[in-house]
Amino acid sequence: MKTPETHAAWREHVRRHLMATFHAPPATAEQLLTVAEATLRRGVEDLSRALDTKKAPSLAKASHFLKGALANMGLEALADQAARIEALAAAQPEEAARQGEALRRALDALLPPNTDEAV
Repeated sequence: MKTPETHAAWREHVRRHLMATFHAPPATAEQLLTVAEATLRRGVEDLSRALDTKKAPSLAKASHFLKGALANMGLEALADQAARIEALAAAQPEEAARQGEALRRALDALLPPNTDEAV
C-alpha cells in the first residue's frame, strides 16, 4: 500500500488499520488515533533532536522508536525506512542522517501544526 501523504489520509489509513487489526469500534479508533498522533509527534521530535546533535546512538534509538510506532499504525513502508536508518546509524552515520532527514520530512507532512506550542 502507498504511504499516506497528508494528515487526512494518514488519519483515515490508521483509523481503518486500528479498526481492522484490533477490532476497535469507531469511537475507540478515534481515541487511539489521538494517542497515535501524540506518539508520532514525540518520535519526530526525538528524531529531530538526534539529527541536530548528529549522535549515532540517539539516531538509532529514535529510529527504533519510530519503527515500532509506525508498524503499529500499519505504515509498513515508513517503518521499513526507520528500520534502515536504525541499521545504518552506527556504520554509516552520514547516510543514516540523510535518510533520517527524508523520514522527518515525510512524517512532518502527516502531522498538522502543533497548536500546543503556539503563543
